[in-house]
Amino acid sequence: MFHQIKQRTLSINQLYQFFFCLIFFLGTLFNGSNSFLLIKINFIFLFIFFLHLMFKKNFKTNFLYLYKTNKNIFYLFAIFIIFLIFQVVPLPNFFLSFISENSFNFYKNINFSNYNPISLNIYFSSHEIINYLNIFLIVVLTNLIFYKKKHINRFLFYFSIMGFFHAFFAVFWLLNGNPDFIFKDTIYYSNSATGFFINRTNFSFFLVLTFLIGLQYLYFNNIKMIFKEDKFEIFYVRFFLLFISIGIISTFSRLGNFYLLIIVLYYLLISIINTNKLFNRFSIFFIVLILFDILIMGVYFGGNQLISRFDFFNYELLSNPNNQVNLLSSKDIEDNLSRLKLISLGFEFFKSYFYFGYGAGAFESAFFLLFENLNDIYANHAHSDFVELLGELGIFGFIIFILLFINILYRGVDAYIGKYSNLHFLLIPLLLLFLFNGFFDFSLNISSNQFLFASLVTMSLKKYF
Repeated sequence: MFHQIKQRTLSINQLYQFFFCLIFFLGTLFNGSNSFLLIKINFIFLFIFFLHLMFKKNFKTNFLYLYKTNKNIFYLFAIFIIFLIFQVVPLPNFFLSFISENSFNFYKNINFSNYNPISLNIYFSSHEIINYLNIFLIVVLTNLIFYKKKHINRFLFYFSIMGFFHAFFAVFWLLNGNPDFIFKDTIYYSNSATGFFINRTNFSFFLVLTFLIGLQYLYFNNIKMIFKEDKFEIFYVRFFLLFISIGIISTFSRLGNFYLLIIVLYYLLISIINTNKLFNRFSIFFIVLILFDILIMGVYFGGNQLISRFDFFNYELLSNPNNQVNLLSSKDIEDNLSRLKLISLGFEFFKSYFYFGYGAGAFESAFFLLFENLNDIYANHAHSDFVELLGELGIFGFIIFILLFINILYRGVDAYIGKYSNLHFLLIPLLLLFLFNGFFDFSLNISSNQFLFASLVTMSLKKYF
């Protein structure tokens, strides 16, 4: 009788895990869930899922334990959400002019009333609040339903398949000229693999995360031999990784290919350290991977396009020695406003809205405010998450965010010292991705990338073993 109950419980957990991955997968088919409609749909599904689990005694107990052991993180997140709400709440004009003079002047010029918010775009900021709540729910659900080592392995395998699917589709579509299809119009980057995403760098970041997941799976099963999964699954993941790497290369994203190189070198190094062998199953796989990528790149895509993308300093700096905003019109934002120019512009926005920011998710509105008479100029992100957060949140909101990050990082250091998890070394590549992306890109502004990144960080901090 006990055995039957145990089997039934296990099947339910598998169903929960599959449902979690399914919600995630469906979102990736629509530009990484990067739309206000999908943000709201994701919230509805995730919240209902969470409420359902709270009616289960064991999940409710686990949630209470999670809360008790992470009170600082929960409290700081609550304060952060309150701050974001404060940005969208209409305030008396005398108070608004005192705490944010530029926001006051903005509303004075367009639609002056007795009460106006700090945010330059309440609609955008409200959805950003929902998106942050989605990330919170993702973290909680990851903790609740992936709580055993076999659950981790299942997660890693599922998302390896997901990465392969996206890479295969993107490469196939690129080789066929990137035609439009029902889920996506190919407006930008027609000569790069973007899959179901619009931006090639955002797509490459997603593939990099799935590549990292696949390597984690192989590391456990080939080096550590923790899970001892079916050899066919190991073969499949190796095949998936080969295709994911080709998908990353074919995006021709400088950052994406740089991330790929860093992750390969990192796992190659730890495999050598853990086995005390220069040539082991893991390192041999990397040699095959590199040779395969070079061959495919040369035969099907050519190396010149990717190499030319790394002419970074000539592109970013020498073309405009004064680093001024170039107002030439183009459909591709990277042709008219380089990363460094947008970062510089984002920092200027921060200085103008120093204390309380111009509203979460409102960079696009701030940009149009500056270039309101230029119809062909467009930018919805600063190409630096840190600079964009500074501008959107102001110094007060950014401090809350940093305190939240420090507490999470402290949990990670504690995991290293206490050896809580065999996944803890995942924090190093994740931290590197976070820092590089924070300074040079906005890929973590895309919902699917946020969710997957948050899940991986959560797993790396959990006390699984």
